[in-house]
Amino acid sequence: SKPDRDAYNVEQDFIRAELEALQLKLTAVKYKIGLFSKVGPAADRRTALRAELGVVRSSQRNHKASRARLFDEIRAIQESTNKRIKDIQDAKQKAPFQTIADVDTAIKSLDLQVESGALTIVQEKRAIADISTFKSARKALKVRLVEELAIQKERARADELRTELEDPEAKALSNSYEAIKEELEEMKKEGDEAYANRAQLFDERDALQKHISELHDRRRVGVQTYHDAIDRYRKKLN
Repeated sequence: SKPDRDAYNVEQDFIRAELEALQLKLTAVKYKIGLFSKVGPAADRRTALRAELGVVRSSQRNHKASRARLFDEIRAIQESTNKRIKDIQDAKQKAPFQTIADVDTAIKSLDLQVESGALTIVQEKRAIADISTFKSARKALKVRLVEELAIQKERARADELRTELEDPEAKALSNSYEAIKEELEEMKKEGDEAYANRAQLFDERDALQKHISELHDRRRVGVQTYHDAIDRYRKKLN
């Protein structure tokens, strides 16, 4: 009779499914064995994680050094700003005028008095001396304005530096470090447990490999038997 192809296919599909299931189990067992071995996927993963951890640590060191420089620069700016503010406050207390407009008004008033010719010689000399003093005060006020602008720029720079301190990359590096460290610790824990059960794992691996080998043999025999039966059937027909 003609060989039953449907029965053959059912048998082969069953063997194929069994092999896939057993191969998954074998892969899992080998992975556990690899957790305490120096070779294999787990060992490769450990090596990759440690290398990645080294890169993260190096980046963190660079960020730490960069942050230290930022803190130093901010501190230097704050010290410079504080000194400038104190100097300006001291100058304000001693200054006869607080704005350039006030100085210009006073100078103009004295100029008009001198030009009017109504002053006595003593008053005129005094007015001219005051004009000279006021012009010096005007120059000092202009310097003070320049200093105030410089303070504003320094404060803006300090704000920029503080923003850099909030660098999200530093947070991302910290998260990466913790994630890698956690995975390595979990692998070590699993490796310790696997090592404690190594005899059982080796037995399980050997049993699975034996079963897989038997199924491969069974599949080969099934294929060969089916094709031999087909050949015999065709010969009978001829």
